[in-house]
Amino acid sequence: MSMKLLIVDDEEDVRNGIRGMIDWEGNGIEVCGEAEDGLQALALVRAALPDILLMDIRMPELNGLQVAEAMRAEGHGSKAILLSGYDDFAFAQQALKFGVSEYLLKPCMPEEILAAVLKTAELIREERAQRDKYAGLQTMLDSQMPFLRERFLLKCLRGELSPAEDPREGFALYGMALPPLEAAAAIVRIDDYGALCGGAKDPDIAYLRFSVRSAAERSLDARLAVAIVDDQDDFALMAHLASEEDEAAFAEGLSRMQEALRAQLGFTASVGIGRAYPGTGRLRRSYAEARQAMEARFARGDGCLVRYEELSGEEPEQAAPNYPFTEEKQILHSVKNGHHAALERQVDAFFEALAAPGSPSKDHAVRCCMALLLSLYHLCLETRSNPDDVFGRGLASIDALLGAPTLRQLKENALRTADEVCRKINSRKSGHKTVEQAVAFIEANYAGELTLDIVANRVYVNPNYFCLLFKQAMGVNFIDYVHKVRIGKACEGLSAHPYKTYEIAAKVGYANEKYFCQIFKKLTGLTPSQYRDRFGGAALG
Repeated sequence: MSMKLLIVDDEEDVRNGIRGMIDWEGNGIEVCGEAEDGLQALALVRAALPDILLMDIRMPELNGLQVAEAMRAEGHGSKAILLSGYDDFAFAQQALKFGVSEYLLKPCMPEEILAAVLKTAELIREERAQRDKYAGLQTMLDSQMPFLRERFLLKCLRGELSPAEDPREGFALYGMALPPLEAAAAIVRIDDYGALCGGAKDPDIAYLRFSVRSAAERSLDARLAVAIVDDQDDFALMAHLASEEDEAAFAEGLSRMQEALRAQLGFTASVGIGRAYPGTGRLRRSYAEARQAMEARFARGDGCLVRYEELSGEEPEQAAPNYPFTEEKQILHSVKNGHHAALERQVDAFFEALAAPGSPSKDHAVRCCMALLLSLYHLCLETRSNPDDVFGRGLASIDALLGAPTLRQLKENALRTADEVCRKINSRKSGHKTVEQAVAFIEANYAGELTLDIVANRVYVNPNYFCLLFKQAMGVNFIDYVHKVRIGKACEGLSAHPYKTYEIAAKVGYANEKYFCQIFKKLTGLTPSQYRDRFGGAALG
């Protein structure tokens, strides 16, 4: 890109000589105009916006130094090269003061003038490149500022600032007002966040989180100057509180936010609020209290709002933790005997008993629930039911069962597990009785038509299910078992009666003598005749 040059001199011959004796275009310079005095030069600077002015110091109206001074005052970026017939040190000093880039003494050779203009053009290019680079960095910084601001505030809340970091400087740098009196922290947690985000795309998750921020900003009083930051899956908030009325307004605003999320977006959020403290130095304490208040969500359930003051002064009892042995015994009895209807009431009683006389700690509730689950696991082993079907291989699913975020969900997991174990144990019992009936029917009717459908209908179960049930109980599939019974009966007939082979086949349920002989040899290794000759009365084992 060429540089624009404005030639300024009160002598026309000088202007013409400068224009005509130098190959400006060939050197990437465009002469954009000429001026014969300072006023005219200043007008052209404003209109043509030249990059470089080549001008005499002594001119009518305004001299070269005055033009340079006016350009500087008006903020023009043009650079000036002054031509002077006087080697005047005072002039040179003033020229530097007004940003003049070159000072040439007349008479000047064309080569000197060109060299000075090209040097100034290169200086302009370097300055523009530096300015563009700085502008790019500033744009990048501006785009990162919200992230940097949130990271700084989160470090304040967590107490992660280094000794060298002054929070007051950080608040000023990131354009945040320091709390005039006191500040308090709060934690907002989206309930069932994992379920809401499961399978969701990143834009959907971003919208979900934006909705919480937006609801909080709309619901909270502007005078509280609330700042909201992402805190892993949660949100951390800092509010300026100047009075007890402000503290109440903070809690009320967060309650309104909860109601808006529930009513407008169909999900709930829980809130923990710490106490207010002076300045920023104790923000970490308020944040830690907000985290402790959030822990009460386990007992109180989703959608709760807990202020730390509600927990303060509550000292956990030092008595030995209670365990509901009686209630566990009742649950195990119902599971073992298939009393599904009683399980919900008994699991409720189990959790009510471990909570007495107050809300249980999360650790205690989880330990008791683990003990109950292990008792159910042991019951599976005792009844020869495969526990992996319920608990996963090597108890793989127990962490998920115990990782419920609330007491209600922990209880639901325990009830669901007890119900699954109950169904498994009792379906096995029921299956054994069904198979026993089927075996008795086969033993009594081996000579007649025996298909899977006929026997399944006889014992009133679905044929596909009966096929699986039979294989599990007997260790052999249905048709192989029927063949074994029939060939066993054929062996008895061959040893006890002088019947012909086709007669024996018909008596044990085979209409086709050839097919009977194939099955007989497959199971005994002999033909019917060989069996009669070699083993006499030996029966098939």
